Amino acid sequence: MFSMSDSEVFREVDEDYRRDRMMAFWRRYGTTVAAAAVVVAIVALGVNYYLQRQQAEKEAETARFEALLSGLQPGNEQEAIQKLSNYAASA
Repeated sequence: MFSMSDSEVFREVDEDYRRDRMMAFWRRYGTTVAAAAVVVAIVALGVNYYLQRQQAEKEAETARFEALLSGLQPGNEQEAIQKLSNYAASA
């Protein structure tokens, strides 16, 4: 006949008890845990999108300013002052 030691019996019972508790936990809270994970993922995507958009706007503004500065030449100071003041008003 098959014989098991007392420690093996207790370990098997303990494993069954843990498995039953885990199954009960997932039946009770599984939907909530999954929904929370989806919400966290959506928030992370939203934050990432916002930060990338902010960075793209800053890069576009920098490119606009660099183009303005590269167009400055001696002799057209009044035009340069007008362009810079227009830029400053819109920035």
